[in-house]
Amino acid sequence: MASIYGKKLKLSVFGESHGEAIGVVIDGFPAGMKVDFDAIAAMMKRRAPGSANQSLAALSTKRSESDRPRILSGVSDGYTNGFPICAVIENENQRSSDYRNITGGSGDKNAAGTNENSSVANDKNSVADDRISVSSDRYSDGSNDGSAGSNDKNTAGRENEPVLPRPNHADYPAFIKYGMHTELRGGGHFSGRLTAPLVFAGAMCMQLLALRGIEVAAHVRQILNVSDSRFDPNVTPELLRRLRQRSFPTLDKMSEEAFTTIINSAKMRGDSVGAIIECAVAGEDMPVALGEHMFGSVESEISNLAFAIPGVKGIEFGAGFDFCRMYGSEANDAYEYRDGKVVTKTNNCGGIVGGMTTGMPIVFSVAMKPTPSIYIEQDTVDLAGKADAKLTIKGRHDPCIALRAVPVVESAAAIALAGLLLDAGGRTL
Repeated sequence: MASIYGKKLKLSVFGESHGEAIGVVIDGFPAGMKVDFDAIAAMMKRRAPGSANQSLAALSTKRSESDRPRILSGVSDGYTNGFPICAVIENENQRSSDYRNITGGSGDKNAAGTNENSSVANDKNSVADDRISVSSDRYSDGSNDGSAGSNDKNTAGRENEPVLPRPNHADYPAFIKYGMHTELRGGGHFSGRLTAPLVFAGAMCMQLLALRGIEVAAHVRQILNVSDSRFDPNVTPELLRRLRQRSFPTLDKMSEEAFTTIINSAKMRGDSVGAIIECAVAGEDMPVALGEHMFGSVESEISNLAFAIPGVKGIEFGAGFDFCRMYGSEANDAYEYRDGKVVTKTNNCGGIVGGMTTGMPIVFSVAMKPTPSIYIEQDTVDLAGKADAKLTIKGRHDPCIALRAVPVVESAAAIALAGLLLDAGGRTL
């Protein structure tokens, strides 16, 4: 699996939706940054499912996860120490029985309980005991003889159970690529649950960018035929800071009300909706000429991370696909001096030309497909029986995953930009 990203700043994401835990290792993060643990917790809460995020609880999945990362390394006495940062987030509220008709598995892997000490680490390191433990086999019936190796006893008889891939999920190609023993409950490693470690990494990178006066924020731009306002070409860091504090990720209150109505309507029908999320990066001293032409462009780096977010199916920078409706005389961003700085009068290119930053705000949008887990009966196939089949999905799912994806998109932008700055400047910004 390609779960590692980056050059000087590297991320390695691990875990599965219904496993014991998920997490990330960040390599190449500069030493000496004072970590704002409250800011990390606030960022994690914006993405968190269920009751952990009260502002969006009524519009999101009922699976409640506290999403409190435990930092195992890379932070000493509240400061980054230059060594790999490892953060682990325990899964507390799995309900694997909802996936029996999808994976053919028989066990119900429930959480081992909450860990009250599993919070964002302070300046004291957490030390594990000297015992080595192995999680019970993911298809176990609860018994464990302690032996390693074959798990045939847990898969006996599964050959005759139906295996029903969910439409628009990764199930079918994952079965083909990894075989029938792949872990797909809750989406496994393909799950949106794996965006929690990305948000932790993004929160760290946002603090790094803030040292340069650079802010990142996003909002829901469109759901169905209802649109929020767009970012101003000269969007300010202060506006982005305020936007991240909003309980509902829109620029306009009227858009929030309209979006809520649409999402609730889909939820009542057992359906879901997609969305467009717009993200901006702005600062008083935005870098100029950051990025490379061709294969090292700023667009390429942001896109690489954006498409790591499950559900993202499209991306555009600045005016994007609207360029097809423009003449060159309308599309070109004319230069001018403003307070001694070179700026553009418009920002149709989203702050990037030739793969490099112009010093204007970076603006891009991603399109997210509707949550594929819906409660309406769907057509599928039974891979075990090799026949057409009907599928009714159970479980707890978001009617509009885009609401909780907003901080994930912000994280993608922050990680990409921090990585580019480190690539250009070495071990420090």
